[in-house]
Amino acid sequence: MNKNFGHITLKHLVIHNEKHIGLQVSAHKAIRTIIETQKIYQWNEKFEMYSAPNTKENLNLVFNSFKGIAWINGGPFL
Repeated sequence: MNKNFGHITLKHLVIHNEKHIGLQVSAHKAIRTIIETQKIYQWNEKFEMYSAPNTKENLNLVFNSFKGIAWINGGPFL
């Protein structure tokens, strides 16, 4: 694994009775930039992580957006 990569762990979240994709992220400038520029991600105070509605399109966006930038641990999400 490239030491310059960031790390993202995906989590199942339920926010206001709706399924969300939770993103636990490492402190990595490129990851933060992507999250801040894509409007689907919202900071959640309760879970202390970013989240997006759990849709197939958003899950694909997560993997495509961070390809080559972050190692994504999707195990807990599967």
